[in-house]
Amino acid sequence: MNSLDKPSVAASSLIQTLSWKERKAEFVTNAENGVMEQVSVRILPLVGADDVIDQFIA
Repeated sequence: MNSLDKPSVAASSLIQTLSWKERKAEFVTNAENGVMEQVSVRILPLVGADDVIDQFIA
């Protein structure tokens, strides 16, 4: 993401850390266009959603 002061990534492989309250996460900036789609593509297989989607597409 280029809109931040430091290089950053969305760590989709750390799906177990989704609790914003426990991590005391804070809003920093809006993601650039396309970032959420890229994150979603990486998260879906980790939660098994790709199999469910395949059932509806096939």
